[in-house]
Amino acid sequence: MRRCLLALFTVLVLTHAGAGAVAAQSDPGRDAEARGLFEAGRAAFDQGRYQDALGYFDRAYQLSRRPQLLYNLGQVHDRLRHDEEALTAFQQYLKQVPGAENRAEVEHRIQAMRQAMYGSLHFTLSPANAEVWVDGEAKQLDNTGRLQVTTGSHEILVRAEGHDELRQRMNVRGGDMIELPISLQPSDGSTPAVIAPTPTPLVTPPPVEAPGTEPAPTPAVVEAPAPTQPTNTMSLTPNDVPAARGGSTATTLAWVAVVPAGLLLAAGTGFALLGSKEFDRVDDKCRSTCTAAERDAAGETLKTYELITNVGFIGGGALAALATVLFIVGGNSNQSEQPPAQPAIAFGPGSIMAQGSF
Repeated sequence: MRRCLLALFTVLVLTHAGAGAVAAQSDPGRDAEARGLFEAGRAAFDQGRYQDALGYFDRAYQLSRRPQLLYNLGQVHDRLRHDEEALTAFQQYLKQVPGAENRAEVEHRIQAMRQAMYGSLHFTLSPANAEVWVDGEAKQLDNTGRLQVTTGSHEILVRAEGHDELRQRMNVRGGDMIELPISLQPSDGSTPAVIAPTPTPLVTPPPVEAPGTEPAPTPAVVEAPAPTQPTNTMSLTPNDVPAARGGSTATTLAWVAVVPAGLLLAAGTGFALLGSKEFDRVDDKCRSTCTAAERDAAGETLKTYELITNVGFIGGGALAALATVLFIVGGNSNQSEQPPAQPAIAFGPGSIMAQGSF
């Protein structure tokens, strides 16, 4: 950027060789003042004081009318986010300096600014002669029905004679392409009639009788008799309810767990006794004469007995506890499987007795 500014500054330097006819008609005093303002603007721009730079460049352009200064003005407006002013300055610069060396750069910047500043609305109108108003101003659509608008919130109004107008506010972002299919309704509120086929109810045609025959009589509807209450009601006593065969699954698993539990407990007890006897034997022997190898061997044997004893007691105890729990669960399930007697009233000779439970 500094190279561009320096290049523009060289244009402001009036020399007999480069100024030509324009230099002959210029005012040396105004040019000198313009050069000073340009230098001040360049210094402010390099320091980031863009508002000051804008004032210096603008006054320099007003004095000299050098079209190259329009590029500087566009750059400062762009830094200050004055999008409309920057776009105008860049466009005027390319118009007045068509052979500018940085033309491709400026055109690319113009395209990017337009994309960020504008969005497009694509209208599909019914009726086709409907008018489009944006923010209270009538707009003319192009041949494809498109309209370019600036970014931000806009109030869209579509109206046509003999139709209800449509008013809507929408927000447009840079680069948006918004499709707006709009169909206005007639002012009387009527809508085009839509004739939809009505489904015909299915009717079974009567049977066709052969010529000369009597029509078949219609069968009469016979109602089923209402169920009658028995004079005596019998209810099963608890002794009459058959017990569940084979017990519940929990009870079966409990009996399965009892057998290994007993075996493990018996094995643990047996090896505990063997270990106690082996300990007494080793103790008696090692009191008198016992080598180190014999003590080690005896120690390993005692550890083996101790391990088997622990496994037997722990495993057998766990299985025994499991069997106990399963017996309890199985007992409860057997009780819950017996259906409760239904309340009933039994009539006997000379008495009335209520049976069952509630």
